[in-house]
Amino acid sequence: NTIKIAFFDSLLISQSTTPSLSLLNSGIIVKFLAVSLGFILISRLNRPFLFIFAYCFQLLYMFANLSYHIASEGYLHITQYFGLFSETMELVRHSAVPANNSSGFLFMDTLLFIAVVFLYKDINFINKKFVFKKALVVFACSLVFFAYKWQSVEARERPTAILNDRYSCDNNVVHKYGLLAFNIVDILNLKDANNRIKRINYGREINGIASDSAKPCIVMIQVESMDSYIVKTKHNNEWVAPFLHSLTKKCIYYPYVLSFHKAGSTSDCEFSVINGIEPFDDYPAMKLRDYNYPNSLVKPLKAAGYEAVAFHGNRGTYFNRNIALKKMGFNMFYDMQAMNLPEQGWGASDGDVFDFTMDKLKSLQKPFFCYIITMSSHEPFTLVNSYYTNNRYNDIKDKATANYFRAFSYVDGQLKRFVDHITKEYKNSYIFIYGDHTPPIENGNGYKRASFTNNNELYEFVPLFLITPMGTIYEEKFSAAMFTDFSATVLPSSKINFKINSPGRDLTVFPHDSNRISYLDEKFSRNELFKLIRR
Repeated sequence: NTIKIAFFDSLLISQSTTPSLSLLNSGIIVKFLAVSLGFILISRLNRPFLFIFAYCFQLLYMFANLSYHIASEGYLHITQYFGLFSETMELVRHSAVPANNSSGFLFMDTLLFIAVVFLYKDINFINKKFVFKKALVVFACSLVFFAYKWQSVEARERPTAILNDRYSCDNNVVHKYGLLAFNIVDILNLKDANNRIKRINYGREINGIASDSAKPCIVMIQVESMDSYIVKTKHNNEWVAPFLHSLTKKCIYYPYVLSFHKAGSTSDCEFSVINGIEPFDDYPAMKLRDYNYPNSLVKPLKAAGYEAVAFHGNRGTYFNRNIALKKMGFNMFYDMQAMNLPEQGWGASDGDVFDFTMDKLKSLQKPFFCYIITMSSHEPFTLVNSYYTNNRYNDIKDKATANYFRAFSYVDGQLKRFVDHITKEYKNSYIFIYGDHTPPIENGNGYKRASFTNNNELYEFVPLFLITPMGTIYEEKFSAAMFTDFSATVLPSSKINFKINSPGRDLTVFPHDSNRISYLDEKFSRNELFKLIRR
């Protein structure tokens, strides 16, 4: 078990996806003492179910943290364990938890665990008669030694100081003291929702004045796991997503948009896009209880006569969307159950959602604001297998890459069908198509996702296609956009009176200056970000 913990720690503090032998010695004595003490204390009690519970809890704790680290290259905060519990159970139920082959080491001590369960009574007897008192002496001496060593640690090097230092990162605490210490410090630093709300940076005030021209309809399509590189990816000399690639020459195209993908996972996308603000590092922003989304772009649209509707092929309780989206101002939110759509794999298919949306839009008064969140290209990228077949990618050795390409081949076709319908039936419309985050595919094993790491933080990039009623064509070749630009673009395009705050800029106005933007307590110029991610 000590070796398993050492393997686990080595994966969390290295950039590799396999355990590092060079890191196994890090704190190995402390790990051994901690495991031994825990085992001796538990086995002294004649309660084998406590031992079984402790082992299973450790297994689940390691698997959850390893899966999250593989997907986001970050670490789970305590608030996420509780805030995202229901979402995690949904992922597990549909086998959509990001993982890799290296997680097999978690079961390296399973046979020993089974043996201990069968021999528990004998171990309990030996513990009480021969081991317990001697072990307490050893641990007491060890505790005195570590307390003495702790005094020599400078205050600025202690975990609470490192985690609270805005210039340090979570990785520094995990690397120096381990994940458990990181979680303990996290508990000590728990802040209530009001303090989180007070930390929100809304940016500068932006005003708009209504024009006499007809207000356009606005359609926003948030595409699951669509990153920047998939748009220009070929397999056997054919585009994986031919429709999306064709749009790069037919509309306003931003190849690199900085994705806000933090504690709220995929829901951070709509939180940022709709509200024009950055989500939280340590808590799912969509689950704030006492927050009324004062900066939501939906509210001024509704005040100007827009009917606002949202559609998603998953359950509305996932990420609290059924509550949060209504607070943001939507007249109606149609989840899979409200649309009465069959579940296929996990959630409804994008094709079914688009069909329902097209039918529902016929009954809405114009202008309308329509927000769609797709589902079919969700990891593990096999959801489409029950309703879509494409053998073009069977020759790809990396299964995750093959599945991702196949899923996007389906999504691309459905997007074309839906966009063609909107442009034909609602000519005075703005259509935004963009990804929420990159796919959790390991770099080097096939597809390379559009991301880079800076100070142990992952920066992810997605594309934006903006189709305008005027047929504007523009490709940004020097500057990155970000999610907080969207509200600063949607509202001016709607030609209504509005007043919001935003650190973003209007993406329909070019050329752009390379102003500095902030993300994860780092500042970059937009040009710098573009150069770092450009391929």
